[in-house]
Amino acid sequence: MINGMMMHCNLNITSIMQHALALYAEQKIVTLKSDGMTTHEYTYKDAFARVAQFANSLD
Repeated sequence: MINGMMMHCNLNITSIMQHALALYAEQKIVTLKSDGMTTHEYTYKDAFARVAQFANSLD
């Protein structure tokens, strides 16, 4: 442990998304739409690209 920390990196949205991208880029994320019947599928790679695009627009 470093300086009493349990983890070797910061636990924040960016590090979580980078971890998912590195290990599970092509893994599908499946969500149920608000109608309760249909689903939307995309990959962690797609999700990270959209999150990065949104973050850049805020910057």
